[in-house]
Amino acid sequence: MEQGQGLFVLDEGRRPVGYVSDRMLLTHSIHSTVDEMMVEPIAVGLEVDQEEAAIQIEHYGLTELAVVDGAGALVGIISADDAIEVLEEEASEDILKIVGTSPVHQTRLPVLERVMGRLPLQGVTVAGGLATAAIIDLALGETADHSAAVDLLRFVPIVIGLAGNVGIQSSTILVRAFATGEVEPDREASVLATETLAGFLIGVICGSASWAVIAATDPSARTTAFPLAVGTAIAAAVTFAALLGCLIPVACRRAGIDPAVVAGPFLITVSDVSGTALYLAVAHLMLER
Repeated sequence: MEQGQGLFVLDEGRRPVGYVSDRMLLTHSIHSTVDEMMVEPIAVGLEVDQEEAAIQIEHYGLTELAVVDGAGALVGIISADDAIEVLEEEASEDILKIVGTSPVHQTRLPVLERVMGRLPLQGVTVAGGLATAAIIDLALGETADHSAAVDLLRFVPIVIGLAGNVGIQSSTILVRAFATGEVEPDREASVLATETLAGFLIGVICGSASWAVIAATDPSARTTAFPLAVGTAIAAAVTFAALLGCLIPVACRRAGIDPAVVAGPFLITVSDVSGTALYLAVAHLMLER
């Protein structure tokens, strides 16, 4: 028998044939045999993913799960505590994947590695924003007023998408890091700086890509000033969104408010409004020069 929180009963080939928990030992008569007390064991193979094993423990309400090799012999035990840790880790990884970041300790990665991990989602956002701008231009038709002010509004969807994505990425990373103890109070300033720098680099890359596409394909690019203004304004808005995505969770933590409550719809709304305002302000300022 192998001992843990209970006992796995093994046959001559070390294959689990039953399980006796501590509770069973305490509640049954001292004269009861193991065969009378034991229940059917549940086991998984060595090749089973840890998340699947943890789900089985949760599903069946087990205290322990047997791990067997190809011959069915017992080689290890997974406890309920192990399962809880695995499920929490997997849930954390899934959340990071949803917001387009790699499931690792983001605040300890080099800035360039963070940027490269987050760029694919932002690339899709830029492509979608440019497509939306083309659709809006098509809907306006040739009779519409194609002044610089009107043309700037066509690219607002890019700003809203990028600002929302980058802000949520930064806030999600910090909220998770606070919850897991990855970021202590003495690291807040350095994490704030590196996350803002990552947002700045993402903004510069996305702004440059937008500038290049607009300059090459968009009829509104009558001069080089317009696409440059749009690209620069996008970079500024994205950088500010990254800063905001860090500042709000940090401020909530210091105020004793759960950052997870605030770093959702509220942050998206603030990022959209402030990002759009900053985008239009910077673009207008550059075009008036």
